[in-house]
Amino acid sequence: MAELTREVVEHNAAVDKLAADVHAGVPDAVEEYFEQVLAQSTYPEEFPQDYEVAYRPEPQELVIKYWLPGSEVVPLARGYRYVKTRQEIDPLPRPVKEIKELYATVIAQLALRTMRECFAVPVIDVVDSVVFSGHVKARDRATGREIEPCVISVGARREVFDELVLDELDAAACLTHLKAIMSPHPYDLAPVEPLIKFEYAKYRFAEPIDALAGMDSRQDLLKMDWYRFENLVRQLFEAMGMTVSITRSSRDEGIDAVAYLKTDVVHRAEYIIQAKRYSKCVPTESVRALAGVVEEKRATAGILVTTSWVGPESKTFVARNNRLTIIEGGELKHLLAEHLHVDVRIEFPRKSPRR
Repeated sequence: MAELTREVVEHNAAVDKLAADVHAGVPDAVEEYFEQVLAQSTYPEEFPQDYEVAYRPEPQELVIKYWLPGSEVVPLARGYRYVKTRQEIDPLPRPVKEIKELYATVIAQLALRTMRECFAVPVIDVVDSVVFSGHVKARDRATGREIEPCVISVGARREVFDELVLDELDAAACLTHLKAIMSPHPYDLAPVEPLIKFEYAKYRFAEPIDALAGMDSRQDLLKMDWYRFENLVRQLFEAMGMTVSITRSSRDEGIDAVAYLKTDVVHRAEYIIQAKRYSKCVPTESVRALAGVVEEKRATAGILVTTSWVGPESKTFVARNNRLTIIEGGELKHLLAEHLHVDVRIEFPRKSPRR
């Protein structure tokens, strides 16, 4: 009995803490709460209930990546006919055009329903807008590889969504009203670019600073504050044509920055950057850890920038893994001079003379 009482007390304490964190806008708590909200949805058995939720506290925005059912959820038969002469029941095939129209309606309704469920919960003080992007897991007919194209992406602020009369509207017309991005051929999995790339929304970013402001002549990078160094690396990649954001140190998961090519507006290749202000060789474990983060986050590639160097084992590992790039101290100095026009030093500690 005492054990049961203890479990009840612990459970209630966890619920109370979750509730307090949700109202405080703690991202992890908000995401967990809304995942539980969506888990309560009841759908037909063949509908997948697979999704990811990210919360952006600054705009109070919930970003949902939802895996939609494929077109097979639409029955191929529109009815059945009994053939007396054969004493059999024949299906009445549904026209392909009708299948495509029904499928588009299904995913439109699912998007609106999901957004409605998020707006309907009582924590109105933490979510001001919802962005829904629906993806379909499939195989590319040309390559046979697994793909998950986005076929619908829609967002709305609370005050706009609250004005909708959901049981009276047409789903497709409503999406047009909300300026949704809808695939012209969702049945054929023609992709569209989501309003917000989920992989970007899941990161916790910090306010950038100008690392070049007040920089001493021939600045020694090893004496630079770690946050200024991360921002110096950010400014370097921005000068090289990327859009870069610095992550918050408390939740960086081994990620110091996330970069995207400004010219890559279609595929939005994502690069995870680690900036290591080291005076000794970067351990191979750190290089392998970056590879693991790249894989976990499904990023395009990882870039390790260091003031020092990596050893032969790390270089062999990078050569086998074509998704990693290493920028060592010497190359870093050259890139800073070329793109930011700053001349820096990296003064390694001198070894004590042997006696």
